[in-house]
Amino acid sequence: MTAVTTVTLAVLGTAAALCAVRALLGKTLADRIVALDSALIMVAAGIAVHTVRIGSNAYLRLLFVTALMGFVGTVAVARFIEGRRSPSAARGGELPGTSQDEASHGSLQQTAQPAARPSPGGRR
Repeated sequence: MTAVTTVTLAVLGTAAALCAVRALLGKTLADRIVALDSALIMVAAGIAVHTVRIGSNAYLRLLFVTALMGFVGTVAVARFIEGRRSPSAARGGELPGTSQDEASHGSLQQTAQPAARPSPGGRR
């Protein structure tokens, strides 16, 4: 059992190191967040393997808190990233301030509202 847990901890450590490299070299914020979330999952898995190795449930609370922090942190950052986008960006558009029109005009353009149609029967 000790050999299995030792190999498992070594693999998890290597995976966490690769996630740290990806977090440092990631091109976008989303790449970095996914890498950090993956590294936190590796840490939680390492805590679980260590708990099995020592044969005690002393670290289960730490495991629970680590997993919960990873989940809440990822959701918070995802909402932050989504909040940085304009409504059109959420549907596949661009980030605010990146289009040619906004750069040349300096502000967002107003969209024209369609005129209200009269209801059938001529009353409003």
